[in-house]
Amino acid sequence: MNDNEDDSNFKYNKANIELRRSKCLELLSKGHSQNDISKILNVSPALISLDLQFLKEQARSNLRYHLQEKLPFEHSRALTGLNDLLKKANGILDNAKDPKLQLNTINVLANLYAGILTMATDGNIIQQAMERVEQLEDIKNGKYENTNININTEPEKEREDFQDDEEPAPTEDEEDIEEEE
Repeated sequence: MNDNEDDSNFKYNKANIELRRSKCLELLSKGHSQNDISKILNVSPALISLDLQFLKEQARSNLRYHLQEKLPFEHSRALTGLNDLLKKANGILDNAKDPKLQLNTINVLANLYAGILTMATDGNIIQQAMERVEQLEDIKNGKYENTNININTEPEKEREDFQDDEEPAPTEDEEDIEEEE
């Protein structure tokens, strides 16, 4: 078998395609350019470009699944677990006679309540992310052709009305008070 046959197998054999894509992602994560990767793997830059396109789509699909299926389930499971632990810790506190055990249990309960509060606020973020993914899917599928939906995926920059070292302009009430003085 000569080198050309090895290259051909590396390019087109299914197992080798997966290996090449894996190696491509590994090299990319180490800071190599597409051209560097094509030279290292001895394949064309166009093939590396196609591999990266495939990997990006696969990542989008994985993220979509994670946001729509896995994350809501794991969120629910974790919240149920925290509530179960809350019941058990309250049972321990109710039966504890030792003051040290009572204080430790109160500390555990405080941490559990903090976790539940975090889960409750994170739930809203998860819901917003799921809605955003659904919106983007609908836009991609042409469902919102003539509507004015912002599809910019870049985070919005906050507008600054004044520099950090400047004070904001006084309001009319503040000006009136200054005039009276």
